[in-house]
Amino acid sequence: MTTVRRRLTERRLSLGYRQFELFSRIGAKAILHIAIDAHSVGAELGGNESYATNLIEALAQIDQTNLYTLYVTRRAAIDRFADRWPNFKVRRTPPHTPLLRIPLTLSRELRRHPVDVLHVQYTAPLFAPCPLVQPFTIWLLSICAETSNGAVGCNFA
Repeated sequence: MTTVRRRLTERRLSLGYRQFELFSRIGAKAILHIAIDAHSVGAELGGNESYATNLIEALAQIDQTNLYTLYVTRRAAIDRFADRWPNFKVRRTPPHTPLLRIPLTLSRELRRHPVDVLHVQYTAPLFAPCPLVQPFTIWLLSICAETSNGAVGCNFA
């Protein structure tokens, strides 16, 4: 880790801790800033679009505390999500092609507007400035289970 990146990380952790202390004193829960790469919304990508849309709408129903930033590429997604919920904001990260969007525009947005965690469907920026959540990881954990002899095994059948 470079010295500059380390200093930025330390500063961010320090600011986050102070924010947590402030919210703890007033009795509030810690607030996370969660980013979701919703590039599939409005792109007519079938199941991928349904997954992202359902995830966003379900989170909006159950969580009015945390802050969310939705990174989209299509105007239809902006029209669908903009100004629907007070704790959600929509940011456009063109172009739709992942070859440019992920390493350039999405990475730049995450550095300009830091978040606590990024949720992506498939591909994340190589040097993401925050922790990542990927559905593949969740899927992999869901098929791994404890066997009858206490060992952990994965059934890929």
